Amino acid sequence: MLDVLEEYDLTVFPYEKEKTLSLKKFLHDSSFDCIKKVAVIIGSEGGFSCGEATALRDKGVESGTLGNR
Repeated sequence: MLDVLEEYDLTVFPYEKEKTLSLKKFLHDSSFDCIKKVAVIIGSEGGFSCGEATALRDKGVESGTLGNR
């Protein structure tokens, strides 16, 4: 999956350990003028491991919190 992320104009993953950037704020602050392909990466029921989150961020994928619940 990491190899195809360059094909997308906007990439994001909801991450339970993200504390500062909400998914709502990320989407609100994004410019959608040139966006044609979006990737929303959803993890397994147990969530993303720290290694998976790091690998995604290293590829330029933003993480966003969905809130406390």
